[in-house]
Amino acid sequence: MSYRLVRHPLRRLYSLFPFFLAAGLAFLLLYPPPSGWDFDNTFTALKTLRGQGVAEVWEGIGKGDAHPPGYYLLYKAWMALGGYDPLPPGVPEGAIRWGLTFNLLGFALMAGAVALAGAYLLGLWGSLLALGLLFLFADAPYASLLRMYPFAGALAVLSALAYLTRRPLLGSLLGVLGLYTHYLAGVAVAPFALLALWEGWRERGPRVALAFLPYLLFLPWVPMLAYQVSHGYNFPHIRPVPESLFLYVRDKWPEGVLYPLLLLGLLAAWRIPKTRRILLPTLASLYLWFYLSLLVNVVLSRYVFLFAGLISLALASGVSLLPPWGRRVVALVVLVPALLTLHSQRALLPWEDITAQARITRSFLVALEGARLYLDGRGRADPFRLHLPGFEGRVVVLDWLGATELCGAGKPFLLWRYHNYRPEESPVQRVLECLGGRVRVLHPTPVGTLYLYVPEGYQSTSVATRNRQR
Repeated sequence: MSYRLVRHPLRRLYSLFPFFLAAGLAFLLLYPPPSGWDFDNTFTALKTLRGQGVAEVWEGIGKGDAHPPGYYLLYKAWMALGGYDPLPPGVPEGAIRWGLTFNLLGFALMAGAVALAGAYLLGLWGSLLALGLLFLFADAPYASLLRMYPFAGALAVLSALAYLTRRPLLGSLLGVLGLYTHYLAGVAVAPFALLALWEGWRERGPRVALAFLPYLLFLPWVPMLAYQVSHGYNFPHIRPVPESLFLYVRDKWPEGVLYPLLLLGLLAAWRIPKTRRILLPTLASLYLWFYLSLLVNVVLSRYVFLFAGLISLALASGVSLLPPWGRRVVALVVLVPALLTLHSQRALLPWEDITAQARITRSFLVALEGARLYLDGRGRADPFRLHLPGFEGRVVVLDWLGATELCGAGKPFLLWRYHNYRPEESPVQRVLECLGGRVRVLHPTPVGTLYLYVPEGYQSTSVATRNRQR
């Protein structure tokens, strides 16, 4: 049974029940968020919580980032609501959890959108299957770290739902909000918008085009978008092979989940118009993304999360081909393990935990007089400095000359190796090699590892003083 779009207020409220149930469930499964910020979340704080006004955030994001400003402005308002705008020095624990809770609300919104769209388009069991697929998505446990992607993904799903249910004006309003959240939201929604335009034109004629006028609201940001592209904020130097995006999608679900449901969906699309209207535009959005990536660098693994809701709905649409008992079986077989898996993975550590590394760094900078932290990657210095008030001057970006000098140094220091740099690009790697096994690993992550070097026989003046006092 599918939900119907009804006008009676009580029935309309009842029809939103899947949204609130799924949103609450998603939030509870992943709460509380982790206690550390990665680079992206620290970068967000630097761009919004250092005394900037709204106009400064707008211009600062336009000229210093590769994203639109919607998420940053909402984030600033949320942090102000918690009392963290401006951000106190040293990034207090409460600010970290409060900021990540905002991202978690984005995932809750995305889960609710998927459940609501599934209920309207696929019925109860199709909705539960789509929700289970979203929860099984490999990046779902990290949703509280993903900043704007859950929000943009939620808006893409809701916009697609509005277009599919012949509400093009609502779809366009949600679509432009998605564009202001992340550019790829426009790519995700475009095939659904074109489908709605084609169907509406056949039914109502040219006046249906008026429903797409809300996209003109994006015009004020177009000069900033042009600036970002023309000034290299598409980062071509880290461009992966465009075909990687299809591999990224394939690898986000456990083996044996994607291909059977995709095959079932293609068979259903051949016979059932409802499935065809969901599955084919979703596939078209991925191919549109692929062809766009031939021109600018828009292929990174985390970007797939924006499409996760639509892909989950598309994969779930194939169950329309099954009898009712088959839909129930497939939905439960996917949903129950998804709930258990997501909840068990809620405590996964961030891929990059600058907060934890900065706390460790601080303890050694206090104990080792004159010690410094030397980093690969100029962009990582400010996030560390944000976490280290009073020690900002002892956080130094290492160059090749500095690496040569450190190899013969007789003083202690800390190193942070950026793993996105190849060995021949990393001054920190040069120091690690020349010091051999005398460097101690303090805090490894897949993105960057923190090391400590203390020369043999070294004793800090402060430590020596304390020893004498004893």
